[in-house]
Amino acid sequence: MKHEDMVKSLSERVPLLKKEWLGIYRRMGEHPHAPKWNTLCGDRLFEADLESVRSFEGKLQKERLNFRELPPESIILWCSEMERRSQWFESVLNGIDIKNDWCRITPMTRRDMQSKLEQIVPLDADLSRLVVNPTSGTTGHPIPAPNHPAAVGCYDPLIQYALRMNGLNTDCSGDKVAAIQICSQQKTIVYHTVHSYLEGAGFAKINLEQNCWRTDESSAFYINDMHPVFLSGDPYSFLDYINRGIEYRPESILSTAISMEKIVRDKLHGYFRCPVVDMYSLNETGPIAYSCPHDPSKFHILPNDIFVEVLSGTGEPVPEGERGEIAVTGGRNPYLPLLRYLTGDTASMNYGECSCGEISPAIVNLGGRKLVLFYGKSGKIVNSIDISGIIRSFPVYTFSFIQRSDYRCTLKIAAGGELTSRSAKFMKEKIESLFDNEIKVEIESENILLKEKTMPFICELEL
Repeated sequence: MKHEDMVKSLSERVPLLKKEWLGIYRRMGEHPHAPKWNTLCGDRLFEADLESVRSFEGKLQKERLNFRELPPESIILWCSEMERRSQWFESVLNGIDIKNDWCRITPMTRRDMQSKLEQIVPLDADLSRLVVNPTSGTTGHPIPAPNHPAAVGCYDPLIQYALRMNGLNTDCSGDKVAAIQICSQQKTIVYHTVHSYLEGAGFAKINLEQNCWRTDESSAFYINDMHPVFLSGDPYSFLDYINRGIEYRPESILSTAISMEKIVRDKLHGYFRCPVVDMYSLNETGPIAYSCPHDPSKFHILPNDIFVEVLSGTGEPVPEGERGEIAVTGGRNPYLPLLRYLTGDTASMNYGECSCGEISPAIVNLGGRKLVLFYGKSGKIVNSIDISGIIRSFPVYTFSFIQRSDYRCTLKIAAGGELTSRSAKFMKEKIESLFDNEIKVEIESENILLKEKTMPFICELEL
């Protein structure tokens, strides 16, 4: 691509682009061992958006929330405003005194997002900036989550805060590669870009699968030469990174998407010899909490514009230390306001100032999405993310995928009428191809939606 065409294309995706940012962008994209890029991406931030992100950063640092079982005044006021703007809020809050009757408010569910999204989106929302990023379906409930560039832009200060609290002292801004996101999937998007909030620092999303690279050694050469400040990814990708013998050690590791077992954390910490930060985040909520530097088994509430509670099956907050389902209220996404949104994950709450200095409450005993792997008869490992990636391209509302002890696999789905027998056959063939067609997949169609709290992936093999 000619230089002027490249600048024009990048400017469309990064409107605040400065010419001094082009050096790092080109170095990432044109490196002799760069991956085979398959998409283009950018932050799409305008000046007003960047000012909003900066304002959010300032409040994030100075206004930490210390709440207990009931929401702080800021959340009460936010809900009152949303009652006037969202049909969903108006309906659910009808006859409710938000402050005094909080526990009577009916929680929002994943099913509501799937079937009533048009009622949740505020009536006065400016849809001209809307972007949609469907969830991966790792909980068995794919959701078309709308978002706004400014809200997505707030991920950067949230991530930086979590890394700093865990000991990262290096500035991620400026003429450097701030981060590389590591994936290990059969198929995923691969791109590089620069971030306006980080003053042009580079970011890349890469896939360790060999067919994404020019040579067998290219991934190791590329990561080492880019010298990212931190690496992000899920536990499976980091384990694959280690198994491939890639030697580059960043200054911090950020793990997301899947709960990290202690044995995996210990292995990562021993290999990378740097802080390993775990983040509890959902596509529909954004980052919720980060692992405590003094006790990684607990997660401090990260944003200061959300209220997190743990609820019983009847919607009542459970006492401190008791297990229930995590619910989230608030957020900065103008298209997806959350009202006691049930995440499907279980935990208990811990209140009070922590020895690490954080005053926000902590989620403990988190029962999030576990790392589940599946196996072909010849030993091939299949990542559950690849399976959910195939399923979410079809009109499936909920699903559950089970591998039996004899390698047989069953996919239970609740689907819309658009899923024809031909489409189901195509989905079955695509999943079987992940196993190199060694394993047959049986599809069972359910007439009703699976329960909200479901285990989407189960492997009964003992290897």
